[in-house]
Amino acid sequence: MPQTTEVPGAEALQQHVVQDEADFRAALAEYVFSEEETANVKQRIDTAAALYRSLEVKETGGV
Repeated sequence: MPQTTEVPGAEALQQHVVQDEADFRAALAEYVFSEEETANVKQRIDTAAALYRSLEVKETGGV
């Protein structure tokens, strides 16, 4: 598998995910999720983690 720096769009994808996480954290501070919404968010996180693993994206420590 190529290095992530060689994967077209990998850097932009990572930047987008970081911004989405920041936006999500800001919204989360003001919102109470239902059980269904919580399950959906957990599934999206698991899906994103699988994508990161498949692209061999290294965690940056994040926000």
